[in-house]
Amino acid sequence: MITTMTSFILLKTNSFLLRMNREDNVNWFHGKISRETAEKLLKEEGEDGVFLVRESNTSLGDYVLSVLHQGEVVHYQIRRHGEDAFFSIEEHTTVHGLDTLIQHYRGDSNGLVTRLSVVCKGEPPPHESRTQGTTNLLHRATEAGEYNIVSQMLACGYRSRDAKNQDGQTAVHIAARAGRDKILAKLIESGATVNVRDSFGYTPLHYTCQNNFPSTTELLITKGNANYQMRHAPSGKVALHEAAQRGHIDCIKVLLKLKAPAHPRTLAYDTPAHLAKHAGHTECYQLLKNHIPEQPNTTKSQWYHGTLNREEAIRTLEEYCKQHNIRDKASDGVFLLRYSQRNTGAFVLTMLSENTPYNFIIRKEKDWLFIDDGPYLDTLEILIDHYSSVPDGLPNQTHHACAAQA
Repeated sequence: MITTMTSFILLKTNSFLLRMNREDNVNWFHGKISRETAEKLLKEEGEDGVFLVRESNTSLGDYVLSVLHQGEVVHYQIRRHGEDAFFSIEEHTTVHGLDTLIQHYRGDSNGLVTRLSVVCKGEPPPHESRTQGTTNLLHRATEAGEYNIVSQMLACGYRSRDAKNQDGQTAVHIAARAGRDKILAKLIESGATVNVRDSFGYTPLHYTCQNNFPSTTELLITKGNANYQMRHAPSGKVALHEAAQRGHIDCIKVLLKLKAPAHPRTLAYDTPAHLAKHAGHTECYQLLKNHIPEQPNTTKSQWYHGTLNREEAIRTLEEYCKQHNIRDKASDGVFLLRYSQRNTGAFVLTMLSENTPYNFIIRKEKDWLFIDDGPYLDTLEILIDHYSSVPDGLPNQTHHACAAQA
């Protein structure tokens, strides 16, 4: 039985340091250094293929790969996709984890000027950018259910609260998987990341619904702002699929109460109702099938413009931003809805993100409306309400409805 944080740390320090030594191979991160400093460091190393990764100075959340080739330094923007640690270089393959991405290019150049061969020594990348790490003190205390130890570590400003173990799981994953609400609440209070996938593609919310912890499910969403639409990458399942497939009706009720859509689709186009029915969970099936969503907080008059072509829609959004002095990042999510001229019976959601216009076709199947592989939704108002709560595949949530002029 662990009784104090001090004894816990003393028992684990030596093995922890040994594990850290194995991480030398990922010590290529140099933080927020300038382009000029990166070039100086690499040229001082002088070896072809020497590289480092730094924070982007122009795009928050992105990184830059800098590599020396034939005496010159080449820079590649590493783009982050969505809330979790998914990255790509120049629209090439999107990879889970900055560490995995770099390892990919260490094996082969794959379109870069040269293979990444020599590490310009810095430090390991940020915990939240990685897919895997090593088991640390916080992981072990959380696994053991030692609330006092966890609380003391966090109170002392423990910096590795988002670190991942060998399975890519954070302390939040571990607490959620075991239904340890008290520890989870303390982790959330400390600012620990909730919307993150492990090496198996699951978020903490997936685990609470797999293991039937309705109170933990509610805690993650209400206190941790967990995204109930984050998908299990291999299957496309969201948390509601997990609960429905296992017949965990209390978790289903929590999710529906907190506005999770009742009819999301997997990559195989299965809804939670389909999975519940197939598994013989009749009560869950009936609950999902007959669910009536709450009245939306929006009305058609706030954002519907009738028939506009693409150019007119974009111009309307730009003029709206200009009139209301909405600039730069503040314009992310400015939107309107219009009738599609090209697709009979369909609508189009036009929105801005990073000063770039996007157009998403809203299609109809029987009585349902949907965007791409998003959930089936009942009405346009409910659709807009949904995407104002979570991005769910869009570049941003919908904010700043652009109303048609009377």
